[in-house]
Amino acid sequence: MRKNGGSAGSTVTLFQFPVKLSHAITAHKVQGHTIEKPLRVAFDLKSVFEEAQGYVMLSRVQEIGQVFIIDEFDADKLYPSKKALRELDRMNSISFNQNPSLWDNKDIKALKILSLNCAGLKAHFKDIVADGKMNKADIIHLGKL
Repeated sequence: MRKNGGSAGSTVTLFQFPVKLSHAITAHKVQGHTIEKPLRVAFDLKSVFEEAQGYVMLSRVQEIGQVFIIDEFDADKLYPSKKALRELDRMNSISFNQNPSLWDNKDIKALKILSLNCAGLKAHFKDIVADGKMNKADIIHLGKL
């Protein structure tokens, strides 16, 4: 080939392929980020070496269609933190949902009577209506101090 065209006795074959900009990020750095639609992400779950790391990686997308797993999905790479499981058990043991008070327990056969100082009833009516405890009372006694 010659610079200005023409034949010099040699041939050239040109291969073209598209290049698309992409980025790489570690599982630790992706924490707290959101991979927004329509971006897609490929995960190499074989690289997971810490508890909960797989969950962190996979939970960064907004919908499942954004996720591509490199090679094959290994469910053994998705395991929670033992410390987090202990904390979840502790929180459940003291939660109102798991351990409702006598007032909040729907199964208790009791008459629930609520007494309220209504001196500020007019000013706080919306607050009173929105109060979950008041909505569970069978009888509301309004008194003025």
